[in-house]
Amino acid sequence: MGGRRIRPCESYYSKRVESVAAAAGEMQPIADRVLRRGYALRPIDLGRFEAELEILHRLSTAIFAENFLYEPISLDDFIAMYAPLRSFLDADLVRIAMSPDGEPVGFLFSVVDYHEAVKAMRGKRNWLAKLRFLARRSRADAVNLKSLGVLPGHRRTGRALP
Repeated sequence: MGGRRIRPCESYYSKRVESVAAAAGEMQPIADRVLRRGYALRPIDLGRFEAELEILHRLSTAIFAENFLYEPISLDDFIAMYAPLRSFLDADLVRIAMSPDGEPVGFLFSVVDYHEAVKAMRGKRNWLAKLRFLARRSRADAVNLKSLGVLPGHRRTGRALP
């Protein structure tokens, strides 16, 4: 082989949190400070899903603009990519951060991990495969945090208080 080495250009960190309660407890002091400053988290409104996707697109474009390898996509492409997830979303797992002025300034996008339910479909899409998915869907015991971001001017807001 030619002797040319392939090197990674970036890496990431992934972690499984076994105790959500313990992790939430560690974050509570920061959350309390942010709330005292007038920020709020609201669940995504699935009844206004396309309008909510427009907000998430606008935030994503600004939040991730400086990230390595980030390429913005059009609103139409963003909606086409996320619209199929609507029926899988739990509104409590997708939160939009609101500033004290009531403007969206960040978001948390999480989804239930249906890996085992999808695996049970065995690569098929027929009615039997869908039944296998539905039978295992309620057994999902993990959540994947897909994206999290805050507009630059609002970052570290919870740590700014004495």
